[in-house]
Amino acid sequence: MITIMLVDDQPAMLIGMKSLVEETPQAQVVASVSDPGEVVATALDLRPDLILLDVSLGRISGIDVTRDLLAAWPDARVLAVSAHADSIYVRGMLDAGARGYLLKDHLAGEVGPAIDKVLAGGAWLGEGLATA
Repeated sequence: MITIMLVDDQPAMLIGMKSLVEETPQAQVVASVSDPGEVVATALDLRPDLILLDVSLGRISGIDVTRDLLAAWPDARVLAVSAHADSIYVRGMLDAGARGYLLKDHLAGEVGPAIDKVLAGGAWLGEGLATA
């Protein structure tokens, strides 16, 4: 079983992401976190195989959360999920240690392959981001 933790400050997005992720064979969502202040503690407690983490989390940037998470748990695998295609966000997340970046608009078609690629040790740059 592949364990996945979801992080987004919008409850409706967490519900949608959970539905999409669980269409992936053997994937199980073990946590849905909306408070960015709870991400590191939850991840350290559950040690999921992958964390899908939104870039815009309200009062704390997903970039900062990714840095904090990887400082506490260097083996964590983060896949950024965002509505932002701007290279500042993409580069920020990748520089912080995310292993990939997906646009929310393409999540339905890309989340399964992105999960597989990142868990196999690769990186994922979603559609529309190749030139970002």
